[in-house]
Amino acid sequence: MTYGKKPDRVFDGNGTLHEGWLVMVQGEKIAFAGPAADCKQPPNAKVIDLKGCTLTPGLIDAHSHLLLHPYDEAKWEDQVSKEPLAERISRATVHARANLLSGFTTMRDLGTEGAQLADVGINPHAVTLNDYAGRPHYLVDDWKAMPELV
Repeated sequence: MTYGKKPDRVFDGNGTLHEGWLVMVQGEKIAFAGPAADCKQPPNAKVIDLKGCTLTPGLIDAHSHLLLHPYDEAKWEDQVSKEPLAERISRATVHARANLLSGFTTMRDLGTEGAQLADVGINPHAVTLNDYAGRPHYLVDDWKAMPELV
């Protein structure tokens, strides 16, 4: 699948905002990012108009705790000892989706705080927005629990 995103501005990650740019994606990779006039887009490519928006590279949160919620809602001790594991995993999925909606496409969870390997089980497909948003990436605390990564 090839598609384009045409926002008002593209932030290049190096401190520059570019107006009039088009970003073309082929499969899961960026095939083109530059002035729209310079793009030789395929005739069947869908272009998504993002008028009023600024497109940025995916952000990285290198210190997150998806399985916790703010301590002003519940004490840490209560979260890790009294809340059911299923509730904490559901909350983590909601937190992961909120982060994706905020532009964070890569996150590192620094520990499950007593939920064993629950962070390994957070399924990126459960929080993916749609075919055009891409798939988020999660780096979990206990990476040895995922044999395909060792």
